[in-house]
Amino acid sequence: QFPQFKKIYALTGQVDDVVGRWQASGNIHDSRYRAYHESRMRVERELGDLRADIIARKPTFWENVIAALGALMNFIMDNLPLLPAIILDRLGYRQTAEQIMLNARRKRTAATLDNDDDL
Repeated sequence: QFPQFKKIYALTGQVDDVVGRWQASGNIHDSRYRAYHESRMRVERELGDLRADIIARKPTFWENVIAALGALMNFIMDNLPLLPAIILDRLGYRQTAEQIMLNARRKRTAATLDNDDDL
């Protein structure tokens, strides 16, 4: 979900592999390996706490504004599908042919799902 966390976990996984190989080959004392393992678990807990804080935080003002604008644009596109492209272009909203096709497919899928609920 968070690309930065994926990078951190990939790095810590690589360090774990190296330390594990050192320990297996006898290049690191058991006391140092235990110290590394304790530190690693502390880092893991702190990363988990940080991730929980990020997930639990309230959206910023600008995130709310962007979400509201996105919802408004979706409402407009869903309820005014015949809105001329020139008006959308003047508003700065340019749709590619792929976007138009995907929007139509999304509407068909939603309609199909709505009809399936009636069964």
